[in-house]
Amino acid sequence: MKSFLLRATLALLLTFSAAILFAEVLHTPPTSIAAMKAAMVARNVYVFHGTAQAPTPLNQAQIANLGIIISSAGVIIVDSGTSREHGKKLLDAISKITSQPVVAIFNTHIHGDHWLGNNIIHERFPKAQFYAHKGMIKLARAGVGDDWLGILSQLTDGAVNGTIPFSPSVAVSDGDVISFGDTTIKVVSSSDKAHTATDLIILAERELDEKVIFLGDIGVHHQVGRMDDGSFTRNIEILDQVIALDATIYVPGHGPTSKGSSLTRQYRDYMKTLYAQTEYFYNAGLADFEIKEKILPLFKIESSWEGFETNFGKHVSLVYLEIEENSF
Repeated sequence: MKSFLLRATLALLLTFSAAILFAEVLHTPPTSIAAMKAAMVARNVYVFHGTAQAPTPLNQAQIANLGIIISSAGVIIVDSGTSREHGKKLLDAISKITSQPVVAIFNTHIHGDHWLGNNIIHERFPKAQFYAHKGMIKLARAGVGDDWLGILSQLTDGAVNGTIPFSPSVAVSDGDVISFGDTTIKVVSSSDKAHTATDLIILAERELDEKVIFLGDIGVHHQVGRMDDGSFTRNIEILDQVIALDATIYVPGHGPTSKGSSLTRQYRDYMKTLYAQTEYFYNAGLADFEIKEKILPLFKIESSWEGFETNFGKHVSLVYLEIEENSF
């Protein structure tokens, strides 16, 4: 009876969340790379949405959302994309908005779809500063970019070939505030293990304007993404923190940008439900594959998200291992 009530309550909460989220969507990802463009999400803030799919030859792994912030001191970029070509498209989009130079790039984490466009930006704007978590800088300098290029080249039939990794060099962490003329960039989270061990979430704001949070892949919308290097409990904790900030705009690493935090809350609730249900049946002695079958009916809404069919079972297994580790 207790299990039934828990599942029924969680299902009701998820249904309620789904009912309110559609009014919050500002911009949705394009269905092809030909349709990619910069969408204004706030005054002087744009998102160059990726296709929000797994990497394929067709989308050339141009799948991440890239941020463009126009300050009085120049352009600030949040993530540079998967490849030289992706970075070039981003710069072409910026040139249609402003003639100001790029002065700063923030890389949200080490996964290759978010920073391998750095090099072309460095070539065109050599004075620009590249900011990241200290762990990302260490890994990038150790050659992880080449590893990512190998993976992405296989997935895209060589579409990323010719890309040269360029490491960020300026480390930032929780609470750091950097001013660019009229615009302030604040690091609201710098985690050693959430989505990865190299995560940044940043807040862009200027006086009297809307506050825009760039979540990186700690927060993805309408997607069940990779968590192989992360921690569900820590990811949930950080999402709770950024939801409490009550920013105006939430930009995920993948998926649609939202006005308000409803889509971020839905992703947080997916993780919370997954963890709670897996823990319940773990304590009942079930194996991870048995748990997957038990809890799958609870995720009717999420079953339509990108990557659900591929990653849900893996998520259950990863949560199972995390619960096991936390029990010692």
